[in-house]
Amino acid sequence: MSTFRKGAAALGALFLTLVLTVSVSFFATTARADDPFAVSSLVTDRANVVDDSAVRSTLQHLESETGKPLYVVFVDSFDGADSSGWAEQAAEYRSQLPSNSSLLAIAVADSEYSLWVGNSSFDWTKFENAINSDVTSQWADGNWEGGLATLADNLVSSTKTNFTPLVVAIAVLAIIGLALALLHRQRKRRELAAQTQSLENLRVQASQMLLATDENVRAAVNELEFAKAEFGIEATSTFEQILASAQHDIAQAFEIRTKLEDSIPETPTQAHRMNRQIIKLAKRAQETVTGQQESFQALRDLASNASAHFDELETRSAEIREQLKVGQEQLRVLGTRYSADALATLQSLPSQVLTLLDSTAQTIAEGRDAVAENDSKRAVSFVRIAEEGLQQARQVAAQLVNAPETYAQADRRMRAGIESISQDVSDANRLGGNDAIIADRRRAAEAALAYASTPSVDPFEAIERLTSAENALDAALVGVRGAEEARRKAQTVMARNRAETRRKITETERHISQYRYYVGTEARSELQAAKRLLQQAEEAKDESQQEQLYAQALSRASHALVTARRNISQAVRAREQERRDSGSDTGAIIGGMVLGAILSGLGGGGGYGGGGYRGGGHGFGSFGGGHSGGGSFGGLSGGGSFGGRSGGGRF
Repeated sequence: MSTFRKGAAALGALFLTLVLTVSVSFFATTARADDPFAVSSLVTDRANVVDDSAVRSTLQHLESETGKPLYVVFVDSFDGADSSGWAEQAAEYRSQLPSNSSLLAIAVADSEYSLWVGNSSFDWTKFENAINSDVTSQWADGNWEGGLATLADNLVSSTKTNFTPLVVAIAVLAIIGLALALLHRQRKRRELAAQTQSLENLRVQASQMLLATDENVRAAVNELEFAKAEFGIEATSTFEQILASAQHDIAQAFEIRTKLEDSIPETPTQAHRMNRQIIKLAKRAQETVTGQQESFQALRDLASNASAHFDELETRSAEIREQLKVGQEQLRVLGTRYSADALATLQSLPSQVLTLLDSTAQTIAEGRDAVAENDSKRAVSFVRIAEEGLQQARQVAAQLVNAPETYAQADRRMRAGIESISQDVSDANRLGGNDAIIADRRRAAEAALAYASTPSVDPFEAIERLTSAENALDAALVGVRGAEEARRKAQTVMARNRAETRRKITETERHISQYRYYVGTEARSELQAAKRLLQQAEEAKDESQQEQLYAQALSRASHALVTARRNISQAVRAREQERRDSGSDTGAIIGGMVLGAILSGLGGGGGYGGGGYRGGGHGFGSFGGGHSGGGSFGGLSGGGSFGGRSGGGRF
């Protein structure tokens, strides 16, 4: 390995730490996790949503019938942890539950659940089948006790087998027949197990390939922009057309992945075919991108103006430093109006910009050394690294510069939301009568109004609360409003949902662009689904269908944004823990180098696999680690653990 490759790989690993360290304050405010904790009682309700005695009675009956205890935990959210591994952490590492027990954790706010089943407890497949639509539909409606009672009945039924008494005269024949039936059943089970394992392997392969190819396509987009600037639009027009084809293939693959993970089950044959189609599309897109990258590299190998590029990059760096001064002054002014919590996102941005600019300056110095040594290929590589660092610095600085307008727009949206939901509250008081649902949702709307009216309120958090409460109250008022009034209100709600969907799609795209190595497949799939639903809504002719599609698009866009933030938050905490454990100082890390190195292949290859970025050859080490047992796309899928199996899903 050359000295340059070693340096790039080492600096790459360090920068992964930097990107996460400077992002801590941004994502710390978004993670509201209920971390795994020690469980000692059959029922633990930290979300205050169930009658403990009723649930305990159900679980005690289940244990008396099966001899296998089931522990149930209710929390508000898994935001800070992977749902498929939450129960495993709580059961094995926090509680050390016996192997004949199981643990089911339900995050009521996220509509997610996490499951751990001990090796001597229920059969994993039977437990998985026991959490059927009858159970999850009750949970989705907030009937937690009813859903658990149905689950307990299903588990009891799964452990019992009824045998019809045999006539003594044909006992021998019956035994022979039973033996043959058992052999046949065992053979079928082995065949089914083999088929299931084959399908699971195919699903994992398709997921990993899709995620890795999506990363490469996004990197190719950056490559194309760099090439346009360096070689001109005419010289790169063919590459732009080729890249559009790869982007189309990736969009198709994500659409198939979304269908695989929706509430409509596929047969094993259909699932095989759809996963193979994903692999085919991903391969075709990867081949397209690989050809483009090779062409770009050939163009860059011909470049002989690296020194001029470094001069230009230094000029751009100076411009960004001046831009940062403007942004810092605007941040100071905003601090006189908004609380520290409301500005927590922005407070971390100046240090990110300065670190990226300092890193870029050192990268440029290294590049000039390469020019002095007549190493043009290495010099061009440093040009690309520095370009990537400045691109990120410019994006972050722009958030500061645009902050006053961003917050002003949020204030306007918040005031409009206050006015709109206030009318709904008035309608609820006027039309609600004794309807308990309307009364409950009116009180929730009043709580959101109270929060939005507090001094120095965070307008973004207020908008989320107002939007959620108003959608719920509007749905409850549909039956009591007049037809024309309901139609006008539906038009208002549609316009608001459309605007919020577009905003959240844009924000999620920005997260993936800036932190793309940590955002997994689930967020990307949800993002593609939101885009598709938004387009369908805009093309729909029927107003009722439009209303439904906009609401669905907003839900998927919200989930995409929350999931992207969760992925990055998990990475932030993991990398910050590594930093604390090692006692390293990240202040002087060469930030911009790693991204350029990844794009140009200086790190030795690699990509996403097994749920996290990993280097190949002389790569950047490993990060992430993926999911324990699945649950990335919803639904239950098991995985091995030290004392049982774990999984997770949504309802």
